[in-house]
Amino acid sequence: MHSNAFADYHPFVQFLFFLIVMLFAMLLQHPLLVLIGLMISFLTALCIGGRRSLMFILKMIVPSALLIGIINPLFNHAGMTILFYFPNGNPFTAESLIYGFVSGGMFCTVMLWCLCLWKTVTSDKILYLFGRFTPKTGLLLSMILRFLPQFASQFKAVRSAQRCLGRDLDQGNAVRRIRNTVRILSSVIGWSLEHGIETADSLKSRGYGTGRRSFFSLYHFEKRDAAVLVVELFCAAVAATFLISERLEFFYFPALSELSFHWQDLSCYLSYILLCMLPLLLQWKEVRVWNALRSKI
Repeated sequence: MHSNAFADYHPFVQFLFFLIVMLFAMLLQHPLLVLIGLMISFLTALCIGGRRSLMFILKMIVPSALLIGIINPLFNHAGMTILFYFPNGNPFTAESLIYGFVSGGMFCTVMLWCLCLWKTVTSDKILYLFGRFTPKTGLLLSMILRFLPQFASQFKAVRSAQRCLGRDLDQGNAVRRIRNTVRILSSVIGWSLEHGIETADSLKSRGYGTGRRSFFSLYHFEKRDAAVLVVELFCAAVAATFLISERLEFFYFPALSELSFHWQDLSCYLSYILLCMLPLLLQWKEVRVWNALRSKI
């Protein structure tokens, strides 16, 4: 048993799920739905990635989202609830502040789903999905997904070597730190360019693109994949129906709209929760099956 049961399903089901949830995360500006997506994507990222994902979220994603939330009121002065005035006379409104944090939450949600996508849909699955229809695009996407962890590991290796020489990013004065950063980045970028040339030469020497490709895959579309796919499409259809009908429209300017909890809204909330929680529910199911099998030993 591992921490990502969703990774055992068909690649098409996985890719379609992340495509749907990321589209909704970018389109839905309803604060309650943004909060739902943010919380569930955060729990999913922790379940899949563990402690390493938590450190990445705290160091990179959360500060970026907070920065978006803080910057928005500095440039957007719309809204009726004025909290105070800037020295130049522009108002600082509560509506713009709330809208900024909602925008930061949307950005954070998309990044968290991207993190889960990177942990679940590996390069071989990308090549399987796109290899038959667009071989070049599939190869490019698979190489990008494979290149990112290699770039990170190479950066850590170069930085460790430079730290032993007293040339790390946080060693020395400001000018020296800038020089150390440029030196490390230039070394890693040079390695990445050389690695790309070697990959291209390897593909060319093996005759890539000169004839018809053959395909081999161990992935099979099973009944459980069909069941998860039906749930994905049903929940997405319910949320999309309310999105098109403008039932989920929420206004921030000039004043905040009121939250509605009509049965139609509740059905949309529940369907979106079920859609986002699919990986967690599948993981919970695998844990229960695993514990049941262990109890029979």
